[in-house]
Amino acid sequence: MAIKQEGNLAKNIKIPMHTPKEVLGLMEEMEWLAHVHLEELPWKNWTHILSVLRQTASDTPWTHLPSHILSTKILQTLKKTGSLALRDKLISQTPIGVRKLFGIRGLTPRRVRSFWKELGIVDLQSLYAACEAGRVGKLKGLGSRTEQKLLNTIGYVLHYQHHLRWDQAESWDLFFQKIYETLMGEKDSQENFMVSHEVEEVLGELVYSCFCPDRELLLSSLGSYSDLRIEDDKGSPFSIRGRVGSRDTPFHIRCLRRTPVLSRDSQDLSPIRLRGILHVHTTYSDGKHSLEEQALYCQRQGYEYVGISDHSISAFYAGGLDLPKIQSQHQEIDKLNRQLFPFRIFKGIEVDILKDGSLDYPDEVLRSFDFTIASIHSVLDMGIEKATQRILTALSHPYTTFLGHPTGRILLERPGYPLDHERLLTACAHHHVIPEINANPRRLDLDWRWIGPALERGLQVSIHPDAHEKKGIHDVSYGILMARKGGAQAQHIFNTSSVDEVDSYFLHRREST
Repeated sequence: MAIKQEGNLAKNIKIPMHTPKEVLGLMEEMEWLAHVHLEELPWKNWTHILSVLRQTASDTPWTHLPSHILSTKILQTLKKTGSLALRDKLISQTPIGVRKLFGIRGLTPRRVRSFWKELGIVDLQSLYAACEAGRVGKLKGLGSRTEQKLLNTIGYVLHYQHHLRWDQAESWDLFFQKIYETLMGEKDSQENFMVSHEVEEVLGELVYSCFCPDRELLLSSLGSYSDLRIEDDKGSPFSIRGRVGSRDTPFHIRCLRRTPVLSRDSQDLSPIRLRGILHVHTTYSDGKHSLEEQALYCQRQGYEYVGISDHSISAFYAGGLDLPKIQSQHQEIDKLNRQLFPFRIFKGIEVDILKDGSLDYPDEVLRSFDFTIASIHSVLDMGIEKATQRILTALSHPYTTFLGHPTGRILLERPGYPLDHERLLTACAHHHVIPEINANPRRLDLDWRWIGPALERGLQVSIHPDAHEKKGIHDVSYGILMARKGGAQAQHIFNTSSVDEVDSYFLHRREST
């Protein structure tokens, strides 16, 4: 039987509170709740503050925010008290299940209010049941098509509601590491405490192994954390199961009498060391760091090159590049290349694949780039034949260099559109297009299960972080894990190539069009 353990967090476990990113989350949730309750927000500068915070990198300290933002009453109150009176009021008036609908794709505040007030829906489960019964589609402004889309999305979210992405799991790794260090009184307990779980896109259970002969000591230590519910497995004196965190994520701690030798990646493959980074966004579109900042950061990390690939003109919501922006960016790249030699910045673009499969720039514009990443960002509601044909058309375009995040999935939020991967990979081989392993932990797309079939067709794959800030460059580590799980080795990864090899490849592709 699971027992809820009460108590306070240990003083030396520091959990960051109210960073700029967290304040943004609080304010967005409050805005959403206000719309649900038809409340007016009393702050005139609300929209401007949100805009600034959305453009702020996740690791930006408070002191680096503009002074006119820091001095606002909203931020001063949030920093001092951790909350706002209106937010507290709205939360007290809203069932917790309704609040959890925040962030679910397709659920606007207006719709949530209708579901709640007109149909009595108070959580995802009751919304799913209402969709199944056909009650949601009868509401004004909806219909059976919208109802089916909601049913698909909510079913996906419910299926994975107790799962974590890899980056989320890593935060719990650090948390349990802190617990163990506190318990054992050791600063470095890596050899005594290891996380062990299968390399997957999302994780349903976190397994930890540690050297701890005293089960009661471990139980009492874990019991000091109010967010843990511990179930003592009576089948083994050194096995404890429980659930942790707001997502109710299960964990399993094995307490061993010997030091375990465990690894996240047990496959005996050669190491993959990337020599360059491709698919990087800057402030020219929706990135949070400038072109120069991204380039210098990659250079400091020891990479030989970076491929800048901001959004194209159809992605107006992301500040997609028009012709003047392209010219300005290319001039800046030329200037930086002279300054940073032998480090190289390649001129790339993430072009949108339009509904008919065409790319959203004419050939004379595409010819000005070193490479293009062709991706779908809009009109995602497609059947398998429509989606497959749309991408096949894009693959046949002579200026398509890479296929970006092929299925468009967002892990734990929405499934990808269905695709005939066999036909797509065959077409990639025929047209010499390199599939991307989008290493952003929210995507991990191309799925690792299709890496093997890609290699069988003689394809290379390329590991891209899809980085919108400097910190995002490091997401390539997740892509490397997926590549290894799919059976890829260094020679199968395009960006293990040197800067000269990549330059020659891009030049050859342009000259052959």
